[in-house]
Amino acid sequence: MSLTVDVGLLSGKTATLRAGLDEDVHMLMLRAQTALGVGTGRLVDTAGKFLVASEKIGESGVQNGDALTFHISQVRIQSSERAFAARVGDGSIVTWGTADHGGDSSAVQEQIKDVQQIQATMFAFAAILDDGSVVSWGDARFGGDSSAIQDDLKTVLQIQATNTAFAAILGDGSVITWGEAAYGGDSSGVQDQLKNVRQVHACRGAFAAILADGTVVTWGYYLGGGDSSAVQDQLKNVQQIQASYFAFAAILGDGSVVTWGDAYYGADSSSVQDQLKNVQQIQASRNAFAAILGDGSVVTWGDADHGGDSSAVLDQLTNVQQIQASTHAFAAILAGGSVVTWGDADRGGDSSAVQEHLTNVQQVQTSGRAFAAILADGVVVTWGSAAYGGDSSAVQDQLENVKQIQATPGAFAAILGDGSVVTWGMSSYGGDSSSVRKQLKNVQQIRACGGSYGGFAAILGDGSVVTWGSPSHGGNSNSVQDQYQAPLLRTLRSELRKLLERSKQLNQRLETGRELGFHAETEDLDALGSDSVARALLAHSAPRSLRELVVLACASVVYYFPHHKTPPRSAVAGFQDEVLASIRSEYPAIWDSLGQLGELGEAEGAYLLRDLGEALLARRFHYQLTRGNM
Repeated sequence: MSLTVDVGLLSGKTATLRAGLDEDVHMLMLRAQTALGVGTGRLVDTAGKFLVASEKIGESGVQNGDALTFHISQVRIQSSERAFAARVGDGSIVTWGTADHGGDSSAVQEQIKDVQQIQATMFAFAAILDDGSVVSWGDARFGGDSSAIQDDLKTVLQIQATNTAFAAILGDGSVITWGEAAYGGDSSGVQDQLKNVRQVHACRGAFAAILADGTVVTWGYYLGGGDSSAVQDQLKNVQQIQASYFAFAAILGDGSVVTWGDAYYGADSSSVQDQLKNVQQIQASRNAFAAILGDGSVVTWGDADHGGDSSAVLDQLTNVQQIQASTHAFAAILAGGSVVTWGDADRGGDSSAVQEHLTNVQQVQTSGRAFAAILADGVVVTWGSAAYGGDSSAVQDQLENVKQIQATPGAFAAILGDGSVVTWGMSSYGGDSSSVRKQLKNVQQIRACGGSYGGFAAILGDGSVVTWGSPSHGGNSNSVQDQYQAPLLRTLRSELRKLLERSKQLNQRLETGRELGFHAETEDLDALGSDSVARALLAHSAPRSLRELVVLACASVVYYFPHHKTPPRSAVAGFQDEVLASIRSEYPAIWDSLGQLGELGEAEGAYLLRDLGEALLARRFHYQLTRGNM
């Protein structure tokens, strides 16, 4: 038994799909993904409820003729200090990088399914699953082991992290913590106060929770923000909280500010307290804070070498729209698009050498010791420590039509309008992407991780990931590329094997004398064509070349017309040409990456199998069988 449904995107694009009642919802999701030409996502029924991927369609409540909505899921990727974790198509997780920083998730791989959100400490990861439970891995001391409180981790809505501990907000407004006790992993001292929690914020070693009534509860490293008792009576009607490394600053409803934690890290704002009125937003460097007031002026406090003293540029800080902070300096974008900087001159606090170029600035990004500004015309201007990305002269002629920039502590990566990427800075931090330049096409977003070194991970339009930088910091994902594709390959093989079973039934009918000619029912012909290509794909999961795969597919098509005259060579050649044309038009990124039908490695073969297989499931490549020319 089967049913037919219409699946649509929020943009209005729709596709009509058929599915068996005994199939998993995930199979319908895969077909929708392919037919609509989009990445991974989830199906929503007519009542607005998300369908469960592992549930049978016949048990999901979906009815014949229903109009379903396909919500596209963004690829989720998170980084610890030396590892990455990526959510792949079926909701599972792939990890790479240093094992004791969360780069090895093999111990919990079977538990990590239907992941909705990933959070990280410096040494571990925690994933929220679709049912509200949590799975964690990495260094057990620093958040990688949540087994002691696993039964309590239910209906989790959000997770926040210090350097070495996690805090989860549950559906009832309570909070569960685990990880290094001294740095926020033990909240037992304030557990009875953690009710109706709305937000949790973190600095390096402590947490601060804003409750529904606007009060604040803190715990963790008591000298670094975990003890707010000295200002507790002032923490009322709190709207926002910002953190330096070991201090917090809270904006109250009346626009005033309350600070606590380590004074060296900006916890003492007493010298500017009378100026902190009508505060709109706050940014923090490692040891200092900068507040934008309602009139566009700025007030700073904390360590002067980290931007806590802005007196030298105070008269320039007018009509400030936004502020970006490095570890040791600040950069303010003014209403006219110019930039004012202060703090450590060698680490971005002095932009005088490029000041005349800083016009019509749209956004500013920072590495640990340098800044990069994107101008309105897509050009980039850099300053700060040259070795850490402050000097982009070697790639300046390539930095055109730049859309966004990401940074590790020592390098920058810019995404251009055509989806390519330009990098600069220290190679050990990801400043050299030459080894993967040909793969960096149609890049949608970039994620960075880094400590003593660094690495980048770029998410492409087809959902695949390309990495570069320090291998110990996630810069090499080659070892898990097959793992990254494994869920899709498993799903594809499952679908193809079902098609094989359908074809066996057709073959039995053929053997009993039923002629299958060109006037056969489309459904039968589709099944037979699917089987033909399926056998080629199943037998050659890593083809040596694109041409080999196409020839195999064509040969199997000929072979599986046992009761009809062999198609002429011209028909086979035409079929092959149309397949190649389809790949060129529908999968240009794949085609470009293959070059002149060059030899494929095992990983590239897996990519090709995935994309050809998804197209097969959408009946894109074998529609020629119904045209009567074979």
